[in-house]
Amino acid sequence: MINSQSFAAWIHVIRYIQRFSNGSPQLIIARDYEPALETIGDYLKNFARHQRVNEAHVLRGDILMGQGFLEEATASFDSVSWESPDMYLYSLFQRGKIYRALEDYPSMVQMFKTFLDEEESPKIRVSEALYWLGLPAGWENRSSLPCF
Repeated sequence: MINSQSFAAWIHVIRYIQRFSNGSPQLIIARDYEPALETIGDYLKNFARHQRVNEAHVLRGDILMGQGFLEEATASFDSVSWESPDMYLYSLFQRGKIYRALEDYPSMVQMFKTFLDEEESPKIRVSEALYWLGLPAGWENRSSLPCF
């Protein structure tokens, strides 16, 4: 069932596609980051309670991450709630990649410990989270590891 907020959100997306692709989603230019970020920002401002807000935060985070704005990307991924398990898990592991790139191992460890310890968090991909939790130990000692 489509409510008025869902309809308005879809109109917003359709206008974006028409504006940047001459009506064809396949023709959206991959490097139109600034207009995309502006559109996502407008969407988040105008439809803050819409069911697809988590997806917008993920998309914004991916764009910022691709541009190298890692702190801003982390903040966007951090805005994704547990109520959307797939989006939450995707954003969690994207933040893990960012922390690894920044070599911010304390933040990485704390994030994955919180994920594993929190009762409300989705208990999916636990083995992957445990891998990421142990990853910093290997990186911190990488100079003593043999190179093959």
